[in-house]
Amino acid sequence: MKHSWTKQCGAIGRGTHAGVYLALPVAAGDDSSPIAVKSVDVNSAENLLREARILRQLRGSPYVIHCFGEDVSAAADPHDGGWRDFNLLLEYAPAGSLGSLIRPGYDGTTLIQKSDVSFYAYQILMGLSHVHEKGFVHNDLKPENILAFPAADGGRLFRLKLADFGVSTLAGKKDVTYYDDDEEEEDEEEEEPFCPHHCRGSLFYASPEYLATGKHNTGDDIWALGCIVLEMLTGEPAWLCRDSNDLIDQILYEKPGIPEEVPATARDFLSKCFLKREPWGEERWTARKLLKHPFVRDNKDVAACLAPMEIGFEDGKMNPFLGCEEEEDDDDDEQWVSTEDLFLPFRSY
Repeated sequence: MKHSWTKQCGAIGRGTHAGVYLALPVAAGDDSSPIAVKSVDVNSAENLLREARILRQLRGSPYVIHCFGEDVSAAADPHDGGWRDFNLLLEYAPAGSLGSLIRPGYDGTTLIQKSDVSFYAYQILMGLSHVHEKGFVHNDLKPENILAFPAADGGRLFRLKLADFGVSTLAGKKDVTYYDDDEEEEDEEEEEPFCPHHCRGSLFYASPEYLATGKHNTGDDIWALGCIVLEMLTGEPAWLCRDSNDLIDQILYEKPGIPEEVPATARDFLSKCFLKREPWGEERWTARKLLKHPFVRDNKDVAACLAPMEIGFEDGKMNPFLGCEEEEDDDDDEQWVSTEDLFLPFRSY
């Protein structure tokens, strides 16, 4: 099934590997919901293709961004340069990202209250538990890669979903060794040391064991979660550093400082995220275990606000292209665009 859509404006976001554009489905009705189209030139689409494959395997969780399909857009006029973009058709997050909620506004206040942090930590953990149970590590968990949606009931609290899986890997995978283009491997059996400056994702949220070994494990995401929760509680990054070398040294040999004013249950929660005794990451709590921690478990908003979200996702998520309830039949999946015959004319205003 082909999905037709039109861009509505210039880029609303831009990451390391792709731009994000607001779009509307074609002929889906005047009240159709906008979508976010993540686009990159087909010759540079490796990470976006990986993200497409991973998102297909992660479908079914209300805490992971939903992908409606994929396509390739090409210039309608051959004189336009013959460009082609690979596109992911994603849910549009009108509230932006967790990063925009954390950053102070002009009046110096943020949209996150201290009492809300455990509610947001719960949602991130639910997304991570789903990702980890599928065998993946996000590898770039940070506030800007956690998208925010207004509450369905119009309330003050936001819904969060994990996004940006372009550098995600299977758990246990080790990053490739970097060689100069004009050099050959003298010994394929000899493993080169991993260079922390070449890490996947943001260095600010990287775990010590990843920087030490280059190997990806689910504990990396838990460490990043701890940095994010600390940032939500304090309004400041987990690390203050002079440069990348100083940052790497701090991550490897220190732990983020937790201010005394942080409540005791939150401090204990963070301590479970920041465990780093040898062997690396062995004692760090998992997402499932952290969901049972009192910091998260005892938040009254968890049961009151999230249960309707979970039921609504499974029973009636609307597809903006079809205007009908989402099918869950993997054998005849109308929600996922086939990669066959994808070279469609690009439609825009």
